[in-house]
Amino acid sequence: MKNFLLSLLCGLVFVSCSSEPENEVGKLINSGSEESPFYHMTIETSDGVDSLVKVDFYIPEQIVDSLNISEDVIRKICEESLSYGDWDVKNKRTYRFKENVNSISYSEEDATILAWVYGIASNGFGVEGNINTLIEFDTTGVMRTDEYDIPIITSREY
Repeated sequence: MKNFLLSLLCGLVFVSCSSEPENEVGKLINSGSEESPFYHMTIETSDGVDSLVKVDFYIPEQIVDSLNISEDVIRKICEESLSYGDWDVKNKRTYRFKENVNSISYSEEDATILAWVYGIASNGFGVEGNINTLIEFDTTGVMRTDEYDIPIITSREY
């Protein structure tokens, strides 16, 4: 019995030491390969049901390497976009983030960084629906607004 417990303990230590390290929250991590380079960042936030969740953002290499946007600016964009993810949701208390599909992209046409946030919320009858929210930022990380200082945010339910 003693040998069994000792081998179980050693196995547990071996498995915990050999597992991949957990993503650091708020850190920009190079996750791609040479053929397909990209970055990701994990942000911790609360959703509409007051659960603390970790939400990942896919970030193309162009934003980090070509545009030279700093980790702090990228973190600010990710955090602000999560704050506005439920912009057009009718029942905000039911909103939950989809954790692994959010992304940031760059539009060369108008030099805009686009943050894509995906979530799920229930309507008044309790039926869940998917929500896609697009938030626009300039290359300094400032949210773009219209002539009335209202953020430029587009939401779509599907």
